[in-house]
Amino acid sequence: MIALRDGITLQDVGGVRVRLPEDRLSAADRKELVFWRTSPTQSPDSAFLDSMLVKALDIRHFDEVWTRLGLEPGMTCLEIGAGQAWASAMLQKRAPGAEVHASDVSPEALRVAARWGAAFETRLAGKWAFPSCDAPFADGQFGRIFLFAALHHLGTRNDFTAPLTEIRRLLKSSGRAIAFNEPVTPAYLYTRSFRGINQARQVQQGVDVDEDTLVISSVRHDARAAGLSLAVDPEAFPVYKETWWGGALRTELLRRVPSLGALATGGANFVFTPRI
Repeated sequence: MIALRDGITLQDVGGVRVRLPEDRLSAADRKELVFWRTSPTQSPDSAFLDSMLVKALDIRHFDEVWTRLGLEPGMTCLEIGAGQAWASAMLQKRAPGAEVHASDVSPEALRVAARWGAAFETRLAGKWAFPSCDAPFADGQFGRIFLFAALHHLGTRNDFTAPLTEIRRLLKSSGRAIAFNEPVTPAYLYTRSFRGINQARQVQQGVDVDEDTLVISSVRHDARAAGLSLAVDPEAFPVYKETWWGGALRTELLRRVPSLGALATGGANFVFTPRI
């Protein structure tokens, strides 16, 4: 049983426990709410096959990395920024002895979680809709927390102090949080990368959600301020590894010399543990 903060009340909406105070929703949160409600491929009214095709490559990649969580039977695990919660459903299938909860700001996105649960022949322990920096849970409830390609949506122009502080609050002292598959860029390329990643989504794809890219030194600073230690695992994006020879080469270089990951744009996994 997951304990809530004192005085917290939630509304049950189709099996999703919802708490979305208007004064706690950021402009980015409101864009996410619109996206998940109206997306032609990922809204609750879209064909589930479309959602599966959008996530196909991510599913294969997550199946390669989920064991890094070190999830053991009896552990409680929370996904933040879960969207439709496909990764949570997959994790619950792979680790049936654990208790996996999915969360996102969008109740509409989480309505689709039941379809993913059916596809993976499993059922989540809980589905929760709340702003990422204002979780309804009491302190220290989770042994593991993870995000998949989501942390870069939760900060403000490369400042991730607020979501990391909330992650630290929710983690047990022996816990671990991993942000998988995040875009990274060196500080000297940040402005260009920030502009490019947002143009790609908003202009080329017609999607109006806020994007960001992570500067490792800045995330390390924010983690320390939040009471977390950080280890970085540079990794090429799955699409590069599978469809571009340069991506395969970069993957091998990163395996041999991980520090190269901080010198160019690419991807990385961020592993956070509480500072004791």
